[in-house]
Amino acid sequence: MRPPDVPPIPTRPVAVDITTFRLVDGRLHILLVQRKYPPFQGQWVLPGGFVGPDETVSAAATREMVEETGFDIRHLHLEQMKVYSEPERDPRGPIISISFLAVVPGDDPKAEHLQADTDAADAKWFDIEDLPNLGFDHDKIATAGIGRLLRRVLEDPLTRRIIPPPLLRARIDDLARGGAVARHFQRRMQRIMEEAMEPPQSFVHGLMRQSEPLDHAPRMESAGSPLEDPADSKERLGRLYELMAADSKPAERPHPLAMLLPKTFTLPELRQFFEFMLDESIDRGNFRRRISELISFGALDDLGETRSEGRGRPAELYRLDSNRLRRFLDTDDKK
Repeated sequence: MRPPDVPPIPTRPVAVDITTFRLVDGRLHILLVQRKYPPFQGQWVLPGGFVGPDETVSAAATREMVEETGFDIRHLHLEQMKVYSEPERDPRGPIISISFLAVVPGDDPKAEHLQADTDAADAKWFDIEDLPNLGFDHDKIATAGIGRLLRRVLEDPLTRRIIPPPLLRARIDDLARGGAVARHFQRRMQRIMEEAMEPPQSFVHGLMRQSEPLDHAPRMESAGSPLEDPADSKERLGRLYELMAADSKPAERPHPLAMLLPKTFTLPELRQFFEFMLDESIDRGNFRRRISELISFGALDDLGETRSEGRGRPAELYRLDSNRLRRFLDTDDKK
């Protein structure tokens, strides 16, 4: 008896896209590359590329980062986020993309020396509130990455110890509704809307002089580009408001503070970090009182050094002691 024909194995390309975050002067930045080739030639996108036949998706992510930015992220915490499989997400065909989250310490010297190569014409850190329009569906992926990072910070045991419970609960609820992510894009979205509703006069005069319709040539302008169609701007604006689900399954992971902050920092810098993540001002006195136990326990290690921060007396330098922090949180949970 003849065995039934074995159906062929379907093939569909798999790619990786990496959302890499870093604090620069107290502001959250994301790493982007400018595409050298079509599609979306000249536009900014997340670093990434295709998974090779003999490598894991994590290995592909680290390789693509080195190839496109010169930044070796093997020493960083790399976390897999979501799978994007919409058939029309890439104009080249139905390509599946697996997104990753990487977090760079604020004083990592390797992050300063970017070198674009292969299919990237440039590599640069962008403030998350001042991003250009991204190619492919990378607006969506970047927004999901920001949501994941915010959730990780807000739900971390250390944050629960430092931030008053009512404020923290309000911010977690707000994140679940998508508001927190939207606010972090507020400046960018406001600029998009202003350009969509009131195109610059130079754009209007340019249209009057055009003898043929605008094509889809690569655009290197920012989100408020005068070459951008207002309808497209509104559509992008709406997509940025969508809630990007971010898993929060408990696991042994590095503390977001330890991942984002530089090795040494002042208490004002620590407070400013939480203010940025919470989008809320924090009273200095209350903040100092809430972290006093951390300092007494040694989880926040006073280095006995100071750093000048403008006018006023120099601020004391601290660092996180991961082992003592873990013991402190374990002790605190048992109370």
